Amino acid sequence: MKYKLKPILTIMIISIIHLLTSCEEFLDEKPEKSIVVPESLEDLQKLLDASRRGMNDGPGLGLLSGDELLTNDNGFGSYSTVEQNTYLWKQSIFENYGFEWTVFYQQVFYANVVLDGLKALPREDDPEGHDQVRGRALFYRANAFYNLLSLFSPAYVPGQNDGALGIPLRLGPDINLDASRASLADSYEKVIEDLKESVTLLPQMPDFKSRPSQWAAHALLSRVYLSLGDYPNALDHAEAALSIEDDLLDFNDLDLEATYPFEQFNNEVIFHSEMISHGFIRNSNTVVSPEIYGSYEENDLRKQAFFQENSFGMDFKGTYTGTVTYFCGLATDELFLNKSECLARIGDSDGAKETMDRLLEHRFVSGTFEGTTGEGDVLLVNILTERKKELLCRGTRWADLKRLNKAPEFAKTLERTVDGQSYQLEPGSKRYVLPIPPDEINVSGIVQNER
Repeated sequence: MKYKLKPILTIMIISIIHLLTSCEEFLDEKPEKSIVVPESLEDLQKLLDASRRGMNDGPGLGLLSGDELLTNDNGFGSYSTVEQNTYLWKQSIFENYGFEWTVFYQQVFYANVVLDGLKALPREDDPEGHDQVRGRALFYRANAFYNLLSLFSPAYVPGQNDGALGIPLRLGPDINLDASRASLADSYEKVIEDLKESVTLLPQMPDFKSRPSQWAAHALLSRVYLSLGDYPNALDHAEAALSIEDDLLDFNDLDLEATYPFEQFNNEVIFHSEMISHGFIRNSNTVVSPEIYGSYEENDLRKQAFFQENSFGMDFKGTYTGTVTYFCGLATDELFLNKSECLARIGDSDGAKETMDRLLEHRFVSGTFEGTTGEGDVLLVNILTERKKELLCRGTRWADLKRLNKAPEFAKTLERTVDGQSYQLEPGSKRYVLPIPPDEINVSGIVQNER
């Protein structure tokens, strides 16, 4: 099958041609060429800045699979086939093409084009610019690999399922190279390797929040290590990111009645990413789980900042994009939650509570928050509850469910009812791992996930 052009890569190469033709005057000097090769740092940076081509997109199907949103029969009936299959955890989800799979490998492809292109540009001509472009490309590739792992591979338990299958690790732009699935351990090792190198190359703070920085790389490393249950490293990188900037929004200062109370690129945003816009997000029948909505206390300003009532329940409006699109990037509130959980897990209850109090004091009516309580498992439950409430519809819950299912005391059975029929997703089910789209299986021959 090596002679065939894989469908995902065909889409990628078409996309890069369209991208380059859309850049102002980019093709003026070479109108006769069918494919233009980027030839400067500026050209390469344009590829990484291609937010409209998906470089700042994040996964959405995990949100539909999780326990944050529900729909009624009318809403379910208006979902696409892929959305219906995802919502009910069907064995097969994709009909042929899988948008999430393609978008993230498109990001990988662009990053690899940039990394390969840098080899032809002497670093000594602009060392700082060269390093920053390389650091950004490594970050984007690592972020894409992690998003793929969060959807298409099981939760990683080092030393227990190292031999489980991860994802194809495409590390170059050659579209003719076959890429079998790497092990789960090797897949995560590559994510961490790319991010650690990017920390050494990037500036501390971004010039634009749609671009990576040391701040963002540390934040993403904290997220990755937390998903692995590596709490010391997750803590180290959360603290490293917070040492660069730890600003929090005071919800007392927000216009809580606004349609969207949060500004794009607000002070908490570290790296801007928007959830892939599936139709279910804009469907008025898709509402927040009543169980989650009921968990917010009376003086908790998130109850006003995050929700607006519609005819079917509570609609989520608390996105950090400032628009209808959901934010799924990196922000300081997530780092405070990471830090608090890690401190609790390593036995520093006082530090965990102090960290959580710092966050929640900015979320409650001034002077009404009474402090985080509990010790041991009780404290940890309280922290995890706040994590679910704070990061609602942020795209992190699916990975959290997968990692928390490894501990019986935190495992949860998910439930749906559609047309009078009940559906369940048991903790540890193989259906926590999405199937790879059939088009990719049919052409590349990589191993399909068991469901």
